[in-house]
Amino acid sequence: MIWSVPSDFDGETSHHSQNGKAMLWRPSFINNLVLLFLISTLQLFQGVAQAETPRATADLSFVNGISDPLFRGWPLVVFIDVRHSQGALARITGDKITPITITTTARSWAHLVKLVVRNTQGVVQSWPFQLVRTPSNSLVLDASHSGRLMVTLSPSATAAIKQGKYRLRLWFDTRKETTEASWKGWATNEVELVISEAPTSLTPEQRCDMGHMFAGYHVAQGNSSQALAALDSALTEAPEEVLCLSARAELAVSMGKTYEAIDFYKRAILAQNALPSTEPRGDGVPGIECRALTNSLPPGERDPLVECGYRRSTP
Repeated sequence: MIWSVPSDFDGETSHHSQNGKAMLWRPSFINNLVLLFLISTLQLFQGVAQAETPRATADLSFVNGISDPLFRGWPLVVFIDVRHSQGALARITGDKITPITITTTARSWAHLVKLVVRNTQGVVQSWPFQLVRTPSNSLVLDASHSGRLMVTLSPSATAAIKQGKYRLRLWFDTRKETTEASWKGWATNEVELVISEAPTSLTPEQRCDMGHMFAGYHVAQGNSSQALAALDSALTEAPEEVLCLSARAELAVSMGKTYEAIDFYKRAILAQNALPSTEPRGDGVPGIECRALTNSLPPGERDPLVECGYRRSTP
């Protein structure tokens, strides 16, 4: 993968639709008017989407959002997502859309992706990103299919980066090195990342963030045992952090340890319910995931007295 900027890009940022929140409706005249307005708006958006020429969009995101600075010496996992411009709306409406097909003449469509980092002075930085897995040379984008790349920076790599603000610019260009039948175009997106020195003493939330970041990095590298160690170490020092308890449960699920996963989800629910009333309660993600996991058990192993629990089968 070559991390450089094509000279003929004009720097425009691609636009992306956002998912709305579900709403509960009471039967009233005003609500009916609002509902009619929303339906009309959705129909308008559908008309715009149908008239729009299908194109690819590109997004950058981090493994856990990173709303706070990334501390030097912590790993970084970056997701690069390529999607159909009409895909999100088509999933909601069920409309059929024209698929976008991309086939590169190179070994992998990852060759069409460029990631450029600049500091606040606009100077291009040389960060040693590593591509986790190399995809095939073809890509199909529609309502249910997209392309994702995962790139990482090791702890030693981020430790060598100076403190400061950086802009990560993503470029996806299919105008060259693709077959004649491929979609021809480009997409770009940009995010900001702040690099800071790690504090000498971490809060429980920061300690959990650290464990979560290292666990995500080790999972990306295919090392589940080190991911487990990272989360278990974090939970030893921050045992009530919902993020790490839930992540530990998810890791147990991926390893086929259903009982262990339920135990960690139960701890996450208790920790979430202990939060101030302004914080999310037990009906959140841990509760939903635990109930789904419990319902997947054979009937004889489900605990009829609790929604999130199990009964071990006797030999």
